[in-house]
Amino acid sequence: MPQLRFYSEEERQEVEDRRLQENLLLTPGQRLEKMFRLMALAIKFKKGPLKLPQGKGIVLKRIKE
Repeated sequence: MPQLRFYSEEERQEVEDRRLQENLLLTPGQRLEKMFRLMALAIKFKKGPLKLPQGKGIVLKRIKE
């Protein structure tokens, strides 16, 4: 089960640096796949898509709850 952790400023910087190094080692395809997994997770938590197409090209509209 995931745990919520609070880090001090120094620990947070170390975590950010470690995550940056891990992401830089990924190929572009792996980064894209990771981004899609994070987007899918965000959609699950939001219980629906974050934005919907408006039929005007790539212009997106935020869903109002």
